[in-house]
Amino acid sequence: MAGDADALRARGVPATPRRLAVLAALARQDGPRSALALHSALCADGADISLTTVYRALATLARAGLVHAVDHGTETVYLACGDERHVHLVCRVCGLVAEAEPVRLRGRSAGRPETRAFLIEEVHGVCGPCRTAPRT
Repeated sequence: MAGDADALRARGVPATPRRLAVLAALARQDGPRSALALHSALCADGADISLTTVYRALATLARAGLVHAVDHGTETVYLACGDERHVHLVCRVCGLVAEAEPVRLRGRSAGRPETRAFLIEEVHGVCGPCRTAPRT
């Protein structure tokens, strides 16, 4: 928790108890969670926090780069991010979110001036299990 507080302060964000609680709860999850699911987990752990506060904390943490928000069409899910650079791979079929090492663009896009400083944060596609699953 002290590391989380230091990470927030390093980004110029006050380390409030509720922000720290949201960040810690998100880090304990085994995958991305919606604000509602995270709120339920916090309340189950005895936290006295409103859903609105969870949304606000997540927005602040996302702006600070400690949380990544992934839009799944009908809802946004969140996952904790470390300090290391990575790309989120998002399956548009099942919603799986996985982290991957950043890669350099190759081919025609690699040399174009507008792509040189471009940071890829999220790639949408179809995961292996969904690609090989029988279609119904």
